[in-house]
Amino acid sequence: PTVARDFSFMIQSVGMTAASFSIFIMGVHIDWSALVYATLGGIVGIILGLEYIAPAMDPVTKKLAFVSVWFAFAFSLFLLNRNHDRPTFRNVPTYKCNNNNNNEDE
Repeated sequence: PTVARDFSFMIQSVGMTAASFSIFIMGVHIDWSALVYATLGGIVGIILGLEYIAPAMDPVTKKLAFVSVWFAFAFSLFLLNRNHDRPTFRNVPTYKCNNNNNNEDE
């Protein structure tokens, strides 16, 4: 239904805006070069997905694919975050696009 779709968009918009404010207020470090490339890849993915992939799939397959991808993402984050002694980095260490190699948290 239209109301459910609009409500889910509203919830996501409010949540993402709250997360953005939290990141800004808390002063969380952002690797801007990684964010730019992820945004460009996301734009291409949205266009290809909406124009070519989504029309070729039935609704049940779309839901199953969505849930499978997010479950895999959540499970990999769960496994990664179980190790509290893992090294963390301020920037992506293997990024070669710029000369900024400030890995201060190694």
